[in-house]
Amino acid sequence: EFLLAFCKRRQLSEKGTDYLIQAVTTQMSQCGLANLDRCSRVGQYMVGGAGLKQHVNYNISCTNAGPLGEALKLTLGCLKEGFNFYQSTTATPMEDGPKSCDPQSCMYQCATLR
Repeated sequence: EFLLAFCKRRQLSEKGTDYLIQAVTTQMSQCGLANLDRCSRVGQYMVGGAGLKQHVNYNISCTNAGPLGEALKLTLGCLKEGFNFYQSTTATPMEDGPKSCDPQSCMYQCATLR
């Protein structure tokens, strides 16, 4: 309902509404998390271990876009914790194998799309 109400206020066509919903829901999925990995330094590392937990948070709201009026603001967040090893995704396994780390370690990624 939130997106449909936004589209109605912005007077988007039916096709424009469909495209916007498709774009937003794509980013609020595993695809969005993959994009977040690719665009952040955290994505340069793989983490693992028996206690690994991943917490994902999505938030969608409206924001003032100045002369353009209101705009959508989508925030994606991902916290990884409880891992006990990490490995660089840019190194070859023979050169730089997994390195151990404190199980209290965590990695957080966050991005806002407007």
